[in-house]
Amino acid sequence: MSSLKVIEIGETYHVEGHPRETFQVLKIYHPPNIPGKAVVLGMVSMDSKAATPAHTHGGSAVIAVVADGTVLNQMNGDEQFISRVGETWYEGPGYHHVRSEMRARKTRMRCSLLC
Repeated sequence: MSSLKVIEIGETYHVEGHPRETFQVLKIYHPPNIPGKAVVLGMVSMDSKAATPAHTHGGSAVIAVVADGTVLNQMNGDEQFISRVGETWYEGPGYHHVRSEMRARKTRMRCSLLC
């Protein structure tokens, strides 16, 4: 598990000394066969050395595809793993995303969320 220090800046939590990600919503769909749910397509961008604090997505499921760069991830108590361009990962509802850190260059990930 990451030992990075999390601090609060304004109303947002940050990993101390690291920039945060940006999230751009590309499209939102409301499938009629899944009442009350939405599919959100988005792009996460993270600058060099960026990191996110540990978090969950509640009742949402997330599928991410690395578009540029590499990302170091860790879910729940599982082993950490590195994802490279074209590689994917899945976060099920309630997963605890305990580690998300970028490497030396900017990273972008395309994400699909069912929420």
